[in-house]
Amino acid sequence: MRNRTKKQQKEIDSILGLLILVAGLVGWYKFGSLKGVAIAVGVTFGLILLFSIWGKVRSKKRMHLSGISEIDQMSGVEFEEYVGTLFETLGYRITYTPTTGDYGADLILKKGKDVIVVQAKRYKSSVGIAAVQEVIPALKMYNANTAWVISNSYYTKAAIKLAKSNHVRMINRDELIQMGINLKKNKAGLNVSAQNVSKPILNSVEEKQFTNKVEPTIAATIEAGSTSANELEELLKKYRLEKSRESGMKAYHIFTNKTLDDLVEKRPGTIEELRKIVGIGEKKIADFGGEIVQVIRDLELQ
Repeated sequence: MRNRTKKQQKEIDSILGLLILVAGLVGWYKFGSLKGVAIAVGVTFGLILLFSIWGKVRSKKRMHLSGISEIDQMSGVEFEEYVGTLFETLGYRITYTPTTGDYGADLILKKGKDVIVVQAKRYKSSVGIAAVQEVIPALKMYNANTAWVISNSYYTKAAIKLAKSNHVRMINRDELIQMGINLKKNKAGLNVSAQNVSKPILNSVEEKQFTNKVEPTIAATIEAGSTSANELEELLKKYRLEKSRESGMKAYHIFTNKTLDDLVEKRPGTIEELRKIVGIGEKKIADFGGEIVQVIRDLELQ
């Protein structure tokens, strides 16, 4: 789990201390002996431990099930936890840096001789050069050999250029969606190997903002008749309505009914396939493309 701030930890410690004190008093009142106090305190410790384990399992399960729509609503700290969960699944050891004074890294990933510092950016708009500038000093501070920036959004041209010249790996929205799908497959027992899952991450920095290739693992899972057209239509209408309310745009400006029909019929599973849909241009792909594809993918994987 994410490191707590000193204030949060102090509050938690105070609550735990109070619970233990109350347990001791109850034990003394009930049994009238030190043995009774020890039993009461021991039971309280056990309950606290069980609750802590339950909370971690529940949090990790929620992270496993999160799609891009849920990720977009996360806080910065929750997004860091989500990224940590993804790479923990790939066999990395995860360390979260302090919430303040992190020297430009939110997470540190370790596997074998690889030490990777990561800036995790949960943004609504494009991520600029500041993210790259922040993570570069973390390389020396944490004795890392690689630096990554991971975002649910896309990157400006300036950020991509700076990252490329400094050998910083940039993982954008499309790649994050692909990783999330593979995480769900692993959770569902579909035997996606860690090697195949991590392959897109280990490529050199791409200057293209969108994925231009059809992923065979996705194409294999999406079949035209595998899901009810009515169900997909309702999900896409719900997504359109939510985006309309969030942005203040008219629903038909998100996509028209004609585009909706084309989406339901062709079920694009990649950004490249989405480009072939009637009424979907580059602007709409930049604003909504990853989420539309995720709605379709999530339904197909159920």
